[in-house]
Amino acid sequence: SMVHTVSGIVLHRLWRMMRTGDCPRETVAVVSAMVEAVRAEGERLALAGAVEVEYRFGGLPSEIPAEIGLCLFRAAQEALRNVEQHARATRVLLALESAPGGVELTVRDDGVGYDPEAPRSKSGLGQVSMRERLNLIGGQLTIESEPGSGTTVRAWAPLPGGPA
Repeated sequence: SMVHTVSGIVLHRLWRMMRTGDCPRETVAVVSAMVEAVRAEGERLALAGAVEVEYRFGGLPSEIPAEIGLCLFRAAQEALRNVEQHARATRVLLALESAPGGVELTVRDDGVGYDPEAPRSKSGLGQVSMRERLNLIGGQLTIESEPGSGTTVRAWAPLPGGPA
């Protein structure tokens, strides 16, 4: 689909910026490209199921390090995939906003929820990889959920120069 293609192109550009020898790891990603990629993932979810997605993008700097942009994009992808596969949600909030010392991604759904303390099978692998990716950049993953009350995933990443 067109939406998926746009998302793929933007992701590829971010990835290439990080991986090519021409650009140092600190290469900045234009935040508008990351916002478009995250929005495209939300549109993909909305088209795939009867889910209404509300977007909130606010107070973001114009540029962030590419690896942070990529990490938050991947967290958005994984959180939205979980909504699609498990939540049976009708509404999703997808937010990318400045937060103390960094940037925070929020994906909140009104789905069935679950008990985050309960042992999980392979469906928990996405959360593990999200948490590991965020740890590598000094970020944090928070998941709040309970059966019958939906789920909120927050991924916070630090920005250079911000208070930790």
